[in-house]
Amino acid sequence: MNNTLSNPMSKVVALFVAVVMLMATLLISPDKAAAALPDGQYPIGVTILKDVNGQPSTEPSMTNSYIVGPKFLNVRNGKNYVSFTFTQSKQITHFKVNGVDSTVVSQDLAANTRVIEFEVPNLTQTSSAWISINWPEINYVNSYNVWVKYDNLPVGLN
Repeated sequence: MNNTLSNPMSKVVALFVAVVMLMATLLISPDKAAAALPDGQYPIGVTILKDVNGQPSTEPSMTNSYIVGPKFLNVRNGKNYVSFTFTQSKQITHFKVNGVDSTVVSQDLAANTRVIEFEVPNLTQTSSAWISINWPEINYVNSYNVWVKYDNLPVGLN
């Protein structure tokens, strides 16, 4: 029986190929894979999860019910931004992701909605977030730690 790997040169080539493949796998992090997406807008899934002792729960937060319509990954200059629409815009006074205030992209005062956007360096990880609510009509003022989970990502990110 002829075994190709019994040849010393074949072993060297096989080892070289294995090392190159391993290095390529380690060098392509999710951040770099995301940067490979061309600039544009991509539909994704977003779920706001409850915080349990500083960790994400598998259970959606009440905050999740204030998100309506499509959610998007917006890639600009190799950076990832996630956007979605909040209802109860007047009552949701702040929404921070990874400690940074979200940006208001647009607002509809009559519908009490706003589109927000925030940068996400790594969409394969759940992001910590914080929401502040001030709803005087029902005498409710509070803030919560929550988590943002991303799914249904474009091919190459998941």
